[in-house]
Amino acid sequence: MTQEPEDDEIEELTKEIRKLIDSNKQFLARVNDEDFDDDEEAEAEEGEADSDDEDFEEL
Repeated sequence: MTQEPEDDEIEELTKEIRKLIDSNKQFLARVNDEDFDDDEEAEAEEGEADSDDEDFEEL
């Protein structure tokens, strides 16, 4: 019982998954390494977090 076509498909899928994982790792490394270039952007994100806390307190 040889299932070579299935084995080949599994190998191809494995390669694709590894490529996606590597791509995601590279993306996350770039995102984590970048600091906020714009102070307004950082303040806006902090403001969003504060508003979420306020909404929770109202409930």
